[in-house]
Amino acid sequence: MFKRRWYLLAKYGDGPLKTYALDRMSNIDEEFTDFTPPEDFDAEEFFSTCFGIISDQKVEPEIIYLKVDDFQAKYLRSLPLHHSQKEVEQTNDYTVFSYYLRPSFDFVQEILHHGETMEVLKPERLRAEVARISRVMAEKNS
Repeated sequence: MFKRRWYLLAKYGDGPLKTYALDRMSNIDEEFTDFTPPEDFDAEEFFSTCFGIISDQKVEPEIIYLKVDDFQAKYLRSLPLHHSQKEVEQTNDYTVFSYYLRPSFDFVQEILHHGETMEVLKPERLRAEVARISRVMAEKNS
């Protein structure tokens, strides 16, 4: 479950695991009657470096630093964005949090959701992506 929606983790034949939104399904064709997950599969471990339901295993997890204003920092302390959240620096005006995860579309959307209260410090690639999207939004809304 993520953001009040239920998802199904499934595999077709020898293909990769995929995540399907249950609320978007209208029909299921049952092709196999038995399925036994691999004994070494651990769903908690599989999603441990993911934010939300996007589990692109091709994207490597990395340390992400977010600078958050004092008001929003209080919110994140009470409801962390991810289980890896750690406070790296704290001042009267802001807090820097670190996260260890795979930067994904869901995570970028979460950063944008927090608006001007949050700044990506590192990695530069993620910072540039948030800046690019912010510019496009500003242009569309000017």
